[in-house]
Amino acid sequence: EVDDMVGALDDVQVVFDDENRLAAVAETLEHREESGHVVGVQTRGAVFSAESIWIPFDKALLEAKKDKKPLFVEYFADWCVPCQVMEANVFSDSSVQTTITENFHAVRLNVESEEVIFCEGQKLPVKECYTEKLQLRGIPSFVILDSNGMSLLSLSGAMGTDGMLRFLNKVLYEGF
Repeated sequence: EVDDMVGALDDVQVVFDDENRLAAVAETLEHREESGHVVGVQTRGAVFSAESIWIPFDKALLEAKKDKKPLFVEYFADWCVPCQVMEANVFSDSSVQTTITENFHAVRLNVESEEVIFCEGQKLPVKECYTEKLQLRGIPSFVILDSNGMSLLSLSGAMGTDGMLRFLNKVLYEGF
């Protein structure tokens, strides 16, 4: 029954009041190999959508200057399949979202973008910041920035939910 319901989903939002049913659907979605993606899952008023954690870079930097929380930046590309998989499966996970939103300001930056951001003390296009200033080569890449926009730590490569939680907890509890 769950497989049939998931197979019929296409750009819709489904609301569940029963957490067991939600877990069954989420598990089925994780194992689904079709090209579609889940925009969000809502249970008892809490929406879990990868879209909901990301804020614009400038806004994140302003908020970080006020509350001193670091920025969590994901560098991605539209054509990057591992980036899409992480967006659908990792960043929509409630544990990952909670850890990120409680401890960081989350930003997604397209490595091919010409958008100008504050990077290592300079205003640079995202593309130049990624390749020349931070010298990152793989995507997805994750960078922790301090409240002044200076990089503290970076990691490249796709990972699952457990790997992301280990990375975030290492940053939070072991420092930079």
